[in-house]
Amino acid sequence: MRFSVLGPLTVHVDDRPVTLTGTKPRLLLAVLLLSPGRTVATSRLVDGLWPDSPPASAVRNLRTYVHRLRQALDRGGDSAGRLVHDGTGYHLRVDEDELDLLRFRRLADEARRAARGDRPEAAADLFDRAVELWGGHPLEDLADPGTDLGATVTALREQHREMTTELIDLRLRLGQPARVIPSLRRLVAEEPLDERRQAQLVTALTQEGRVAEALAVYQQARRGIVDELGVDPGPTLQGSWTRGCPAG
Repeated sequence: MRFSVLGPLTVHVDDRPVTLTGTKPRLLLAVLLLSPGRTVATSRLVDGLWPDSPPASAVRNLRTYVHRLRQALDRGGDSAGRLVHDGTGYHLRVDEDELDLLRFRRLADEARRAARGDRPEAAADLFDRAVELWGGHPLEDLADPGTDLGATVTALREQHREMTTELIDLRLRLGQPARVIPSLRRLVAEEPLDERRQAQLVTALTQEGRVAEALAVYQQARRGIVDELGVDPGPTLQGSWTRGCPAG
């Protein structure tokens, strides 16, 4: 069985999707998958399913949704012992190779160890594999802003952002700008005031020998920052052009 949370919530057995009907059972599964192998207290599950005002029947209703989730997993060919109640709450038994979030974390850890060990090529390849696991915004159909689940998803997206930044830095260090320019253009379009992203794009274009484009990106980024924020770019963006501009 394979579970995915780094995008819309999905469950598959081999290549066959397992249908999960109803928002509450899907939300229950999402909360459990974000704490893989750990017990999630009943009170936390209630808060996750009813973040505003739990009904008086919340605990009873939770048991109903647990039952529905077990039925769905059983129909998918799983054993009834995967979703366990231990007296204080519930936990979902899931192996690392069954959940994209666990594989993402493992690959990120391995990549950073490789980077610290001065193995940038290996680190970049591991980061690539981790980034490829993402199928969009995590749990985009379930995680409402302002909820605990929403906060967890925001933290996950920040981890992805940091990893992408590390990956691009590694590719630039390896002299491989062509591998990151397309994604950098997309990221810059999404966050035009992000000086780190703009600086990476200027550096990548300069490494590729596209100096005129690099200057155009730098000038456009500088104008945008001055117009929107009323300040000059910081040393990260300014330095990317100063270091890369041709002498004379």
